[in-house]
Amino acid sequence: MKKILSLFLSFVLLICCFGNTVFATSINENEDATLVEHSKYTYPISPTRTPEIWSLFESHSEMIVACEIPEKILTNLTTQQLIKTCLDYPLAGDMLFYNDYLTGFEIVKNHHNGLTELYSREDLSANLVMFYDGLSADCEKNQLSSSLMQQLFSFTMTKYAIDNNLITPADAQKILEQCENILSLLATESDNYKFFEQLSNELELKLRDVEAVDYRTTGDAYIIADGTIYWFEYTTVETPQGTTVNGYYYLSDLITSTKTLLQEEMTRIYPNATVLADPTLYYNCHSYAWHSASTSNHVWIDDPSAYMTDGSYTHIGTIATGLPYPSGAVRGNRAFYDNIDDSYNHSAVIYNSTLYTSKWGMGPLTRHAQAYCPYYYDTTQIKIYSRNY
Repeated sequence: MKKILSLFLSFVLLICCFGNTVFATSINENEDATLVEHSKYTYPISPTRTPEIWSLFESHSEMIVACEIPEKILTNLTTQQLIKTCLDYPLAGDMLFYNDYLTGFEIVKNHHNGLTELYSREDLSANLVMFYDGLSADCEKNQLSSSLMQQLFSFTMTKYAIDNNLITPADAQKILEQCENILSLLATESDNYKFFEQLSNELELKLRDVEAVDYRTTGDAYIIADGTIYWFEYTTVETPQGTTVNGYYYLSDLITSTKTLLQEEMTRIYPNATVLADPTLYYNCHSYAWHSASTSNHVWIDDPSAYMTDGSYTHIGTIATGLPYPSGAVRGNRAFYDNIDDSYNHSAVIYNSTLYTSKWGMGPLTRHAQAYCPYYYDTTQIKIYSRNY
């Protein structure tokens, strides 16, 4: 059955990509400059465009492969087309399910050839100016996109360029002027207002050559995720063997619009996963799996390694390509998704031989197949642990 499905998807991908190749070629040869400026690559398979195909995917890795832009098309896209194409990336919402949006964005970028190509373009800075000129014009005509995810993704794309010195001071000044124009036209209570306000602040810091402060490292006890300040206190918990583990205790939860966005993106991208509890900032995957598998849990843990190394749990096997499923793995065992980069390691509780229960960053508590989550890649090793008490 899997072979048939694989052949079917390959056939669909071939047809769709061929169609887009013809489209891209016609754009490059078209003398209408306006069409070239405003066109973009259309992902042939996506949760919204082809939900009947998307729902057949069994792993995150399959989704990533399906969303790759064919190299011949990618290299022929103008940078303006590429910016707009990246804003439509079907897996953009994956960035929401990490400690913070910027960490999530960088992980998404590193696994999408469109974003990787975008940040290699020498004319990125000038094209971001053009992009924000267009947003400002749209706002003046009351046609600014109402998609909260797109506005968040465009803000984070630009923030990444600022942080990596990919925007010149002159262009930063131009983008700042457009952001200020947009802010003058938006309602101050809107979510879009918060993103443009944050971007303006970031641009002003760049122009003054001042680095933004990472408040988690200075001890000022708050982070900014969605334009809202979330205060927290440092706390500690103990493993069953008594080892101290550092954590965070958030004093308030996510605002309603952010909770809604997280839930919508999770169900859109992962239609075969089941939401068990609402998005919350109070606990994350490591805390749920190792500290307390309860929705009343109120501790966020960044590093759960002590649970796996101090004798509280025993490693009973690893799930990876070419390795058999650990025979001793049973319901209640813990699963640790060990990735090349620690920033997207993940923890889960085994529900049965095919399903896991885990908290997706700030997102929902979810029941899902082991490879059907944002943290699974072809190189991921899932290490299984049994409790020693």
